Amino acid sequence: MRRLNVLTWHTHGSYLYYLSHAPHDFHVLVKPGRPPGYGGRCGPFPFGPNVRDLPADQARTQPFDCILFQEDHHWERDQYELLTPAQRALPRIYLEHDPPSLPPDDLVADARRPQWPTDVRHPVDDPAVLPADIRSYLDAENVYTESVLGGTDGLQRRLVKEMRGRIREDDSSVPSKDGPFAYFRKYREGGQHAIFVRTPRDGGNEETILDGDALAKDADYFNFGDASHSWDHTLEAWSADTRGSEYFTIRVREW
Repeated sequence: MRRLNVLTWHTHGSYLYYLSHAPHDFHVLVKPGRPPGYGGRCGPFPFGPNVRDLPADQARTQPFDCILFQEDHHWERDQYELLTPAQRALPRIYLEHDPPSLPPDDLVADARRPQWPTDVRHPVDDPAVLPADIRSYLDAENVYTESVLGGTDGLQRRLVKEMRGRIREDDSSVPSKDGPFAYFRKYREGGQHAIFVRTPRDGGNEETILDGDALAKDADYFNFGDASHSWDHTLEAWSADTRGSEYFTIRVREW
């Protein structure tokens, strides 16, 4: 395993100390006077030589392999003030030390039901970043799934082949007429994603609005959300999840 350069903060000394037992180099941000969160190697912990103080104003000049966030302000403020765009594009991990809590203004119970800490929105809303606790859970689930189903690859392929043999792969929906056009979805044989099509209301040549197979060609993951045309039939709004995160990006096509 290659040794990594990890940028992080000193939030809990005991956590940082035991984290530093991993065979990697940890660059811990410090500020003058070592205020809370920027204390570097401070405290009674016998940190090894792989834990190094890094002045915050020098962070943007250093090469890192990943960024380990531990508090909201690291994510919401520090990464934009201290890091370059290239550094912010590195693999990033958000570690949740404490359970979520309600802000002081939200402690009054709602008239309909009491509020709970789980009502608090997580600060990380970037689908490219997976909180550490969720990642560890998903990794464990994947290991378990492989241990149970790992020897059934041949059976799975046969079942998929049998199920696809019972499905009309080039199926299509019933056309829905709206103004001068009729809209419907269809699938091509061997394809995996819907094709959104329209024709003149009373029949005629098909016009492809969105081709799901073509849109998914260069994506590791692709899942259509929904699509809808404008009242004047000149715009098509559609959404898709291209990460498997269930975050759908909305786009608009003009024709």
